[in-house]
Amino acid sequence: MSEFLVIQVGQCGNQIGGTLWPSILQEYRILPSNHPKNIKTSITGGSDKEMKFTFNSFLHIPTKINPSSLQCLNLSELQENDIKARVICIDMEDSVVSRFSNSELGFLFDKRGIVKNYPGSSNNWAEGYCTHGSTFKNKIFRIVTKYVERCDSLHGILLLYSMGGGTGSGLGSFILEQLDEQLPNIERFVCCVYPNGSEDVITAPYNAMLATQHLIRHATCVFPVENRALQEVCDIKRLAGSNPTTGYGSSIAGTFQDMNSIVVKLLLHVTSSSTREKNFWSACSKNNQLLQIDPMDDTNFLMASMLFGRGEYTLTDIRNYVNKFQRKAPLLEWSKKCTKVGLCSVPPIDSKFSMMALFNTSSTKEIFRHISQQFEKLLRRKAHVHHYTKVPGFDFDCFYECQNTIADIVDVYEEAGTSSSNKEKRILSNINY
Repeated sequence: MSEFLVIQVGQCGNQIGGTLWPSILQEYRILPSNHPKNIKTSITGGSDKEMKFTFNSFLHIPTKINPSSLQCLNLSELQENDIKARVICIDMEDSVVSRFSNSELGFLFDKRGIVKNYPGSSNNWAEGYCTHGSTFKNKIFRIVTKYVERCDSLHGILLLYSMGGGTGSGLGSFILEQLDEQLPNIERFVCCVYPNGSEDVITAPYNAMLATQHLIRHATCVFPVENRALQEVCDIKRLAGSNPTTGYGSSIAGTFQDMNSIVVKLLLHVTSSSTREKNFWSACSKNNQLLQIDPMDDTNFLMASMLFGRGEYTLTDIRNYVNKFQRKAPLLEWSKKCTKVGLCSVPPIDSKFSMMALFNTSSTKEIFRHISQQFEKLLRRKAHVHHYTKVPGFDFDCFYECQNTIADIVDVYEEAGTSSSNKEKRILSNINY
């Protein structure tokens, strides 16, 4: 079975991780130690055989233990068998990371996989990348090497961090770059949270632009999230009377529990709704996107799409949804028959079925434009630039370099839509009515 290593960087990345791990345990039907053992009737899920087969995807099981012998009824058995989360927790402040040791799940996190420091990165990408990157490089990658060598079939590394702070964006960028250099054959998935522009971090646009450049260069696949889109999803769910928060262990995640829970549902392929048909269209809806975009807006174009169903779906269901999607979606001429699908018979813990949709759409350029505009406002006045240029290893030209890289990406998205539009016009001009 494929295995994943999770690397949580910075305050935001570790807060998301604080919600992710209780949710992963619930997917395996593992509940708190004091919970009654009749979980087979209280949580929807796959068979015991299916659960045990996938048990080591996120958890390291000592070689002396046979996974099929585990009952996995509560946390006590995990602790007794010294089973650990396959995760590295990194932060240059210890406030969030230290909560793991004092939480109900404290035993799950190997203390040798925790890297922390004081006093932090001062909301400065250069401090995280140049200073902390060089200082902690050897320590971090000794841990990475140890975790990788314990895997039998490592499929990918999942990084969680914010784009607006200093440690997440800076040190996260450094780790991503080093993973690309040292482990080029391992997939690098990044779930990153973009600032909305109203945060207290005045230098967030600098950090986001510099970190985005490294995503473009070194990540295999990126799952971007915007704080402003997350807030809108939370508001809609509250108005509808539903609570996005899931699971136990909420004390780990802190004040952004609802927003973190929504990100975790993306990572666990959970977007539940009331009926299968409504579930499918909800996954494509503007109100359920984690960026402020509308993938079905016909003024933009979809270059790649994926539908992933869990639970009570059949191949016929998925085939029908794909046909409907391809008729309605603003696909490019060359991508109309290129919709990837996935089907898993094991449902999520809180529903009989769920649907997740992933899109590469030309409307993604709007997030780049948004951060570019904020970036240019600061750089035009050279506001706070001295905090970056005083850091050894950072050069002022890095600002212009990342600005050009993001501008090129915006041009690529725009050209894709323009070339498709021109091509379709040429096709239509040759049709006789």
